Amino acid sequence: MDSLPYYKRIDLNNEHKEAEVQKILEELAHEINASVARCNWCLEDFGCECDRSAPALCIFIEVEDTGEQRVVYHSAIGNGPLNGMPVTAPYPPLAVLDQKRLLARKSNTTYCYDFPLAFEAALEKSWASHNPRTEKPKDKVLLKVTELSFADKKASGGTPLVSVERQPGFNDVGMVAWIMEMSTPEFPMGRKILVVANDVTFRNGSFGPSEDAFFQAVTDVACEQKMPLIYLAPGARIGAAEEYVYLTPEDHERIKSSVLAHELKLSNGEIRWVIDTIIGKEDGLGVENLSGSGAIASAYSRAYHETFTLTYVTGRTVGIGAYLARLGMRCIQRLDQPIILTDASGKWLGGIFDKDSFIETLEGWARTVVTGRAKLGGGQRDLFEGILQAGSTIVENLRTYKQPVFVYIPMMGELRGGAWVVVDSKINSDHIEMYAERTARGNVLEPEDAVEGVRRDEKSKQRNAAKATPTKVF
Repeated sequence: MDSLPYYKRIDLNNEHKEAEVQKILEELAHEINASVARCNWCLEDFGCECDRSAPALCIFIEVEDTGEQRVVYHSAIGNGPLNGMPVTAPYPPLAVLDQKRLLARKSNTTYCYDFPLAFEAALEKSWASHNPRTEKPKDKVLLKVTELSFADKKASGGTPLVSVERQPGFNDVGMVAWIMEMSTPEFPMGRKILVVANDVTFRNGSFGPSEDAFFQAVTDVACEQKMPLIYLAPGARIGAAEEYVYLTPEDHERIKSSVLAHELKLSNGEIRWVIDTIIGKEDGLGVENLSGSGAIASAYSRAYHETFTLTYVTGRTVGIGAYLARLGMRCIQRLDQPIILTDASGKWLGGIFDKDSFIETLEGWARTVVTGRAKLGGGQRDLFEGILQAGSTIVENLRTYKQPVFVYIPMMGELRGGAWVVVDSKINSDHIEMYAERTARGNVLEPEDAVEGVRRDEKSKQRNAAKATPTKVF
């Protein structure tokens, strides 16, 4: 209430003071309701029958309950949720839905299940500002929302989508989608669009195999039915397995199925196992995740050519989310939210390559020719220097290529992250084949990026532990 200015001035007299104050509060509640749609979002059911014209803010007056000898809240309008409760009653803990909203807010984005209501508020505003001669359809709601889900919870690629009725927040994958039928001033009788969004409260809005399959299924529906496809991209995370660099024999025995390690005997006689490769216990942490990313990159690129696509970046968009924002071509981006390939800090580039990343090889041979390795791109240069654009162009050209393409990772070679995504065989499974030498590797992240992510997570854990540590006051 304090953050919303109220410029009206009313002279009050003692006789009608309470009624005048109530009138001011009612008008203020209506103004807040109009500016933020609904503050206490009614999300139990998108087809709820609550009075949308009623104020979203409840107004209470503190009155004395003479029977109980206490002060209670009394609803000034209707029967609010706090009506009759003592003013000294403790605040109830946040409900699950409010916890998810808070978690999304901490990521500086919007909880995905609040977007349908934002669409509805935009429709109301559009009708209010339109030519008054155009009347709203009386026998039709402005917005009809139907949520989509896999018919089978254990679904993978190729599983059909079906409509589902469930409470917000009960999704079992990190993406949600709706068919929205909107009655707009331009199309009063309604038209349908498809909206798909990352759930930033579900593993930080990341893409795993399940999310890849779901996004591709939604994209296929949009192409088949020629419906506009809106992608809401709030946030992303990179999965990480919780194994360690060195293991005791006991630890190695416990997690040996998820790592490849060799034995090391210390000078004091103790045994340690040095990890060579982390496989991870969970599915979707390795290159199978990258393969799925290649598939949805191809699907979204196809959707751009076959129907209308629009991406709205509402939070930090990382990795495949950044590629999708580019492949959809039409993109709305919040100014304070970046679109980057990796979640690591932006790298400084001197000249062409990353600073201090060039390592010359065979320097003693053919001195007039310089050969070596260097890192190129990352961080803030992803968009400004065209790295995302170039990668998206590769995806688009491979998707439509009609000749055989062979991708080979040579001996001791390594293909990581976005570099894998743009050449994955699922981009064009009829013409692309991938091969690798036995000593070659594929990874999601570069080592320094993985270490930075773990270090950042550890610092967060330390801060939370410090907050939770009880202190004594003397």
